Amino acid sequence: MPSQTDFKYLCVQPADVPAEQIKECHSLIVKGRAVDPNTARAELPLAKWIAVALEPDSQKVIGVGVIKRCRPKYASRIAKSSGFSLNHYIHELGYVSVDESKRRRGISHQITGLLLTHFRERPLFATTSDYGMKRTLSAAGFTQEGSEWAGKYGRLSLWIKTSP
Repeated sequence: MPSQTDFKYLCVQPADVPAEQIKECHSLIVKGRAVDPNTARAELPLAKWIAVALEPDSQKVIGVGVIKRCRPKYASRIAKSSGFSLNHYIHELGYVSVDESKRRRGISHQITGLLLTHFRERPLFATTSDYGMKRTLSAAGFTQEGSEWAGKYGRLSLWIKTSP
């Protein structure tokens, strides 16, 4: 079984990702069943950074994550839902998804770390209902804040990273 180091990792601007790989990223995000597919399709090319994990031979995308653009109205809704005061002009780490057959190998940790290395602006937030992603965020120095709330795909929690 390949480990996290057997894959190729890249962190680039969306314009530097070939269209076919953007489609693969979107497909992987949708398979994660945690976000609206139409929102992901619209927002993925607008991201500040995209990190991908690739199969070394085929260059197939097996993991993805992004630093999303500032979305003040969305951040305001997250602040209200969580009951936690949040700057509305804050970036979000999101769309972290790993191919189901490649999970439990530390790929989400690698992707998250790569994004945090390339995007140094803080604070940064993330939301998730996934236990594995909560572990990834905690290991990356995010702390859970506010209260959980009912989201479209499960009980969501807010995670904040304040330091590099």
